[in-house]
Amino acid sequence: MLLEIRPCPSVGRIAGTNCEAGVGNMVGLVLVGILAAVVGGCVCVVWADRGGPRWARVVAQLTVGAGRMLRRYQKQEHRSVGRSSDDGL
Repeated sequence: MLLEIRPCPSVGRIAGTNCEAGVGNMVGLVLVGILAAVVGGCVCVVWADRGGPRWARVVAQLTVGAGRMLRRYQKQEHRSVGRSSDDGL
C-alpha cells in the first residue's frame, strides 16, 4: 500500500507553507518566548538590586529561585549519570 499524502488543513498553513513549517514556526515562537522571559527575569534581578519596584523584586526572587532549582537539578543529573556508568563494571 502506498503512503497517502494529504494536504494540510488551512488552519495549519502559514503564508503558503506546509504543516511541518507551521509546527517549526510554533516551536520557534515558544523558544523566543522563553528567551524573552529569561532576559526579562535577568533585567528584573539587576533592577531589584538597584532598588526597583516591588513587582520587580518579586520577579527577581522567582528568577533566582528558578536558577537555583535548575542548578540543583543539573547537579543531581550529573551525579546519577556518573553512578549509572560505574555500576556496569
